[in-house]
Amino acid sequence: IEALEGLWKAFEHDLHLHRNCFMHEVMLGGYASSGNPGKVHEFTKLMQHNKLRLSPRGFSLIIKGFLKNGMLDATLEYIVLMKRSGHAVPAFAVAQFLRIACDAAKAAEIYALLKEKGIEVQHEAVAVMLDYCARHSDSKLARDVEKDARAENITFNTQVYDALLKVYAGDCNSDASKIFKEMQDGGHTISDGLCVGLLARCAEGKFLSFADEIVTYVRASHGMSIAAYSALMKVYAYSGLYSKACDLYDTIRKDGLEPDNMMYGCLMKFAAECGRTKLSQELSEKVQVLDVHNYMSLIRAAGRDHDVDRAFDIIKRMRQHKEPDAIAYNSVLDVCVKAGALQRAHDLIKEMKQLGLLDVISYNTLLKGYCNTGDSAGARAVCEEMMAAGMPPNDVSYNCMLNIAASAGDFTEASKVIRSMEQSGVKPDRYTVSIMLKLLKKIKGSRDAKKCLEFLDHADVEPCSDEILMNTVLETYMRLKEFQRLGLLLQRFEESSMKPSVPTYGSIIKAYACLKRIDKCWHYWAEMQGQRGLQPNEIVFGCMLDALVSNGQVEEAVKLFNQTKLKPNAVVCSILIKGFSNSQQPQRAMQFWHDMRK
Repeated sequence: IEALEGLWKAFEHDLHLHRNCFMHEVMLGGYASSGNPGKVHEFTKLMQHNKLRLSPRGFSLIIKGFLKNGMLDATLEYIVLMKRSGHAVPAFAVAQFLRIACDAAKAAEIYALLKEKGIEVQHEAVAVMLDYCARHSDSKLARDVEKDARAENITFNTQVYDALLKVYAGDCNSDASKIFKEMQDGGHTISDGLCVGLLARCAEGKFLSFADEIVTYVRASHGMSIAAYSALMKVYAYSGLYSKACDLYDTIRKDGLEPDNMMYGCLMKFAAECGRTKLSQELSEKVQVLDVHNYMSLIRAAGRDHDVDRAFDIIKRMRQHKEPDAIAYNSVLDVCVKAGALQRAHDLIKEMKQLGLLDVISYNTLLKGYCNTGDSAGARAVCEEMMAAGMPPNDVSYNCMLNIAASAGDFTEASKVIRSMEQSGVKPDRYTVSIMLKLLKKIKGSRDAKKCLEFLDHADVEPCSDEILMNTVLETYMRLKEFQRLGLLLQRFEESSMKPSVPTYGSIIKAYACLKRIDKCWHYWAEMQGQRGLQPNEIVFGCMLDALVSNGQVEEAVKLFNQTKLKPNAVVCSILIKGFSNSQQPQRAMQFWHDMRK
């Protein structure tokens, strides 16, 4: 900038040349590039004084200079001035301005200001915004940008569709299907990479219906790849459909594809989760060299079958390739505990001690064994041994001790464990809360029950962070008729990012029925099947029928019953009979009873 300033003075004082508009604009560009808004303002006033008007080129130089320095406020000022001066703001400038705003985490704020000032946003800028939304899972902002772009008749390119699909797939938004079809109809290239990425996002939100649409397209267009199958497995696994994920193995082989080691490892893990032990062993024989994760899956499968001998055989097989670490030994120890083979667990603990592999997890696993049998004396002995070994009890240890007290319905002992946790600086976690809820079922005195509920109120644990915990809390509040607490929990759920599974939808419908919010019951019933593409099981169907009957909507319940493809069971039929009885329709109740028996 010093060289420019030297030339500026030389033109007038030494060369006696007239400084025209072009020279002023070069200086303005230089000052903007050096990040000096004060000098830019000074020179623009000088131009006004000399009755010179900034050209589109001059504005562009200033905007480009400020963008180079990431100066958002200064850039916006001159973008607005350029617009007011009657010049079209270059599309690249707006796009780059938004790109820098995204990097500064001010995307929504700056986009709103551009709209307010009437600055035109073209497809390149739209792509920048939607890409930001995809990276930050901001579905609200994405919907606003899409709406504005359609209102301005902006043509969507592949990049825009790509980003929109990623946002809506992650948010389980039913518009994803519409956008996907629109992209196909427009002749845009839909790569295998995009489809795999979309399936991965569907997995996170358990968006089964859209995942099925993507797979249907891939099969019809270029065929399924190992990467696509792997992503689909992830969708099923995240939804707890481990058996369905395992079923893909046969389909993959029929397609003439060979799973890689990573997929074999995942399949072994899923087989262990759903109890398909035979498949787990079959898969292990397909892998030339098993890694640690493969061995862990096999050990977990043995644990599911409570087969201690097989677990020890696996660790023996593992030794032939590499020396097992503490994780492997702890997994075998867990199998012993699950099978109730505490003597073998103690023998393994001795062996691990000699190998120097004992850790807190080892002791906690043994502790669980005593908790399973309700042996509080044995559990305390393990805790003492831990402390003697220089390993103070952690949250898992305390939760094990708390579980013994809860199983015995001993609120006094449970309170002692909670106090010990607090004194040791160990914070209660979601397992602590779940155990206290279990204790609450066994407490008979209202005073102890009140204290237990107060503990839950003040525990620094978010129930909506875990589906199992939320279901347990919901059931507890419903059972105790704690409707105010129930309403607050449902409000927190609606504000959370949780994507419920089918059983959780059942609990939510049941909870709203208790609050007489049948509108909410219908909302989540529709969301589960429509937006999420999940199919209700007999239990959830029963929850919805009971919600209708309990709220006096017997005819709606009958209509829903007649529409279902599920096979009616005794519980479901009993709900309708109850509805007829409650609505003073004994003849319909008897007729339905006779029809059910047929």
